[in-house]
Order: sequence, then structure tokens, then C-alpha cells
Amino acid sequence: MNIAIFEDNRYAQFQPMVMARPVYELVVGHCNLLDRFQHYFSDVLTAYCRPHLKSIASQQRPHIGVNWLGNTHQCLFLNARVVMDAPLYQQLMQYGTNHPYVLVSEANDVIAVCASSDLAVTVHDYLMTISDGQTLVNMLQSVCSIYTYAHARILRHSWDLVTLNQALLMEDGALMPERYGIVKGNVDAWVSIRNDEHVFIDQGVTVEPFVVIDASRGPVYIERDVVIRSHARLEGPVYIGVGTQILGGVISASRIGRHCKIRGEVSHSVIHNYTNKAHDGFLGHSYIGEWVNLGAMTTNSNLKSTYGSIYVETSSARQDTGQQFLGVCLGDHVKTAIGTLLGAGSLVGYGSTLLGREHRGWVPPFSWGESGCYVPQELPQFLQAVERMMQRRSILLRTTDKKLMALLFEHAHS
Repeated sequence: MNIAIFEDNRYAQFQPMVMARPVYELVVGHCNLLDRFQHYFSDVLTAYCRPHLKSIASQQRPHIGVNWLGNTHQCLFLNARVVMDAPLYQQLMQYGTNHPYVLVSEANDVIAVCASSDLAVTVHDYLMTISDGQTLVNMLQSVCSIYTYAHARILRHSWDLVTLNQALLMEDGALMPERYGIVKGNVDAWVSIRNDEHVFIDQGVTVEPFVVIDASRGPVYIERDVVIRSHARLEGPVYIGVGTQILGGVISASRIGRHCKIRGEVSHSVIHNYTNKAHDGFLGHSYIGEWVNLGAMTTNSNLKSTYGSIYVETSSARQDTGQQFLGVCLGDHVKTAIGTLLGAGSLVGYGSTLLGREHRGWVPPFSWGESGCYVPQELPQFLQAVERMMQRRSILLRTTDKKLMALLFEHAHS
């Protein structure tokens, strides 16, 4: 049985995070959505994404075919928005592979399609259009059994990535019980570790004096070569990726990616790789992309003074999230000035630079300036700044990256 992961047309609900990445590369808990599929299915063959992302997706996953099915006799197609877990895997195994079927959620989102060789080609052709799930169900219902699975966790909105993160940090910790209680790094004698049987510290980690690691409310998982400076406090569940530096402050119920620099208060948030929050300031219930730089004292609101539901504005709509606590979503390569204040529910588009003090609502991609008077970035200057930022981490800005950025810039201003 070959496995294929596909995007559907609801990818737009996850802007600005998916402007330069497929949905299956979104991170929540310890890992991204594709890694979750690969935990259960070792034979992932194909990943489907929007055509303009094919080159970058192929570079990121050289061992997986992108938008290419190959020679297959049978294929299980899985929606990239699904948070793969053990109950769903067991359910799919019960259905078996001896008949074609479509599995949908109670909200009629397509979860999976099990297809024979001929039918797989039909599904492949359909998925290349990045269309909606209902049309797919209508197309297949005459040749497939239709099943409903009520317990699937399938992402429908950008804020789902924040609301699910704490639970997934707990679950991901439970998947590796043999690692906890192990300390391989250099931990100073003046470090306080609470509930150490739920703490993992990998080799090459340095933990300076007067750090508190508290796993009484959830596991703390620290990857190799992390540095945690004196007086920092980690309150589980927490995951910290390879090479990240925690410079001080309180990190709680959060996922920090690789090679980040983090200081201040970070609560119930997800931060992708190579992002800098190296100064004080509050980040709560937020989702932050790669290569983001937050100026000193940048702070977001995550609760209304009325304690009511937080609304999110996009380029075309205003949505009630139903969430009392929700911060901001910042796309890749966003930068904020010193003292920036971000309103609850704000979405800041890819490549934007925020100047001035207050920003709220929807900020279009590649914006520059103060709230209410944004102007488009100049592409050459933007690429130059990105190249300089990446050089500081000894990383080369690839030609494919430049081409994608230019394409995204053109699309944002067309």
C-alpha cells in the first residue's frame, strides 16, 4: 500500500503560514504534520502541494515524490490537514485495503481515500487541481464506500494550530517514554529540575546555574546543543529544538523550533526554526513562522478586556474564533520594531516589516511601515535583507528560495 498526502482547497485558511510551505509542513507539538504521517506509515510515496511550491517541497523532502504518483497498484490518500494519531491509524487498518472507500469527518472533510490502481490515477488527476473535498466525494461515491469517522482531528482554521499544541506536546511526549528521565548534557548543580522522570535533555546541551525546569504539568524535551542561560524557567509541556538558545524568561506550554534565540515570556505558542525573540516582551497563544525577528519588548495581546471571543480578520473576511485566548500569527520573514504592540487575533503576512507602535487585524504580505499606512516592500531590498540575515547563521539563500520569494511578491501585488 502506497501512501500519498494531499492539500485541499482549505489551505487558504492557514494563511499567512502556508504562503511559502505546504500545509503538511505546518508544525504542531514536537513535529510537523507530514512527520506524524511518517510515524505511522513508513512508505509515504507522494506529497501533493500547490504547483508553485513543488521545487521547494522537493528540496525539503528529496526522498518523497511531489505531485507525482509513479507506478502504483493501490494507494491510500490522506488529507494533509489531518493530525494523524493511533486511533485513526487503527481505524484505517480495520477498513483494510480490499475495497475502495472514502473516509470523511462529521463536518464532511475528506480524511482518506483508499483507491485501486485505476482509481488512484483518477484521484491523482483531481488532486492536481487543489479542489474541494465535497466535489471529490461526489465524484467517487458511485465507486467507493463512504464511511464517517467522528474522532478525527482535522485542522480547519489557523488558530487550531495553537489550540491543539499543548495537547499534542503531551501526547508526543508519551510516544517516547523510554527517553524521559535521561540527562545527557551539561547541567549545572544549581539547576532545579522538578518531576525529572518527565524531562529529557540531549547531548551537547548546556544548562546554566539557577535555571528551573518544571515538568510537573507536562514533559520537557530538550534537543541537542541547546543553551539555557541562567534564571530561565521552563514549565512543561515544552519542546526545544536543536541549537536553540533560551536567553532568559519563562517558557511554558510551547514548542520552540531549531536554532532560535528566545528571551522573555512565551506561553502556549509555536515558533518555527531560525526565529529571534532575543529580548523581553510577551508572546502568548501565538503561531510564529521561520526567520522572524521580534524587536525588543514586542508584545502581543491574547485576551480581550471584555473576556469575549477573539475575532480574526483576513484579506476577505472577519471570523469569530470562539477562543477567549488567542494571540497573533506571523508569517515567515516578518520583522517588528522595538516596542511593537500586536492586537489579539492579528495576522501578519509573509515578509512584512512593522514599524511604529500598534498593529492589529490583517497585514498584507510584503508590507512595510506603520499601521494604516503600509506600503509594499521593494523586492531587491527585501531579498538583500533576507540574505544578510541568513548569512549570520551561515546559511545560503538558494536560487529556488529567491525564485519563490519573487513569485510570492508578484502574486501579492498583482
